[in-house]
Amino acid sequence: MTRYLCTVFTDSYLPQALTLWESLRAQIGASGSGSDWRFLALRIGAADPPTRVPEEFRDACLDATAHDLDHPGARFWYDPFEYANAIKGALHRHMTTRSDAREWWYVDADCVLIGHPDRLSEQWREAPILASPHRREPVAGDRGWDLRFLGYGVHNGGLLGVRPAPAATDFTRWFADRLTWLGFAEPSLGLFVDQRWLDLLPSYFPTDRIEDAGLNVAYWNFSPAHVCGRQPVTLLHFSQLDLTGAPAALKTDLPADGATQRSFLELAEDYRLRVLRWARRLGPMSPYPFAAFHDGSPITKAMRRAHYCDVLDGDAAEDPFAEPHRFAALDPREALERFSVRVNPDASEFARLLFTRPGDLPRRRRAEIDEVLAAIPARKLIPALARRLLRAVRRG
Repeated sequence: MTRYLCTVFTDSYLPQALTLWESLRAQIGASGSGSDWRFLALRIGAADPPTRVPEEFRDACLDATAHDLDHPGARFWYDPFEYANAIKGALHRHMTTRSDAREWWYVDADCVLIGHPDRLSEQWREAPILASPHRREPVAGDRGWDLRFLGYGVHNGGLLGVRPAPAATDFTRWFADRLTWLGFAEPSLGLFVDQRWLDLLPSYFPTDRIEDAGLNVAYWNFSPAHVCGRQPVTLLHFSQLDLTGAPAALKTDLPADGATQRSFLELAEDYRLRVLRWARRLGPMSPYPFAAFHDGSPITKAMRRAHYCDVLDGDAAEDPFAEPHRFAALDPREALERFSVRVNPDASEFARLLFTRPGDLPRRRRAEIDEVLAAIPARKLIPALARRLLRAVRRG
């Protein structure tokens, strides 16, 4: 029986995926002989991978389109970030068909192992699903971070363990469906790719929490205990890392003191250099295959959302990539409002304002927005980000 470390990547993330693969090989031995750990990656790409990709890595890759693992409509209605997260559901469904799988771990491509993966297996208790919380304790004196986790997900989607079981099969079927149809990055509508769906895991399926604080260590949970070695680290996650400059920098803040932040950035710089070595070796990457129409014209967010609604209404183009003219007269504001109301009916009371530019608002906008906010019943959960956005528009 085999244990799998799985990931998803677009070609722009190929250097990161190779870095993850390389780190697994370093822990189990380059040949992998004598180890039951295997690497498997779902690749979202158009052309063949660069010839400079090691053959062993190439053999471990599945092509999403060739293996019919994705939904054709999702290629259009999701942007690259959303699509790369949405296809995780299909990957988990695929893993249930591998009779040799003793367990599998989805790991984001921007992770790296600095310890043996057996530490992942040590987390299993009773449940066939293991979820990774963003944090195991609150950030002292900072309510803002709690709000972030409520808005973007209690669990982090960058690490998820599954073992074969009837409940796990039920989970992968449900997960794949939700991510195919509702895997949007729309916090104002209560959605954030896979992570908000993971919030429901403990309620719907037998799920345990990963207790080891040395797994899935990232900017949101890095602590002095990691710095001094009191909490050994096995799996690092470099979400929100800016790789374009030197030294490494994050695109967001860290809930930690200055010394702890500097220690994390030192680890990030080492990771940046490892990724950069692969990037230099590989050369230019092929573009994201679903970024434009067949004629090369770009696909906007409003077009993507309009197509999604058209699919739900049974009025969609068979191949939307071939028909840019269908969107020639599209009103972006109306398309986004239609989408928001269709996805979350509770949003209908503020969708018009949410997708209106401040300059388009009438002079009475402050009173109007106050009226909309007051009309939303308290029992309806409106994410904090939506309220903040509305109030920002009000101030504008």
